[in-house]
Amino acid sequence: MSFSRLLYISQAKTLIAGDELQTLVATSSERNAHRGITGLLIASGKNFLQILEGEDLQVQSLYTRIEKDPRHQDLQQLLFRPASSRMFPRWGMNIVVADQSATLDRARIDKTLLQLRLSKSDGQQDALTLLDEFRRQFESHPIAKSA
Repeated sequence: MSFSRLLYISQAKTLIAGDELQTLVATSSERNAHRGITGLLIASGKNFLQILEGEDLQVQSLYTRIEKDPRHQDLQQLLFRPASSRMFPRWGMNIVVADQSATLDRARIDKTLLQLRLSKSDGQQDALTLLDEFRRQFESHPIAKSA
């Protein structure tokens, strides 16, 4: 069994917020747990950055479902590569909503998302670094809603 990490960005066709977003994350978390997938979703307005980790076929299957989800547009897979360990081993799916998290650097999130949207390869490491920083913040001071 091969283990991998997939990172993508997308835009919602319409704003997904509040209860709808929390329901989506709760449902995804439950499904991901059954598939052995972990990760983090960052929402900033209509923009999303998500990392998925797990067994190759499970991660690719989930991403294929996400590609077909009519709520998404401008979906861009930024990386899909082998990984020796998980960045988010205890999270079936956590979410960070930038508008609701005072401790997050909203400008940095938006800058990273824009950079990723404009140049797929140049921003990958920035996105992974940002996600790793969020992971470390959450572990010491939870600011995300865990589902």
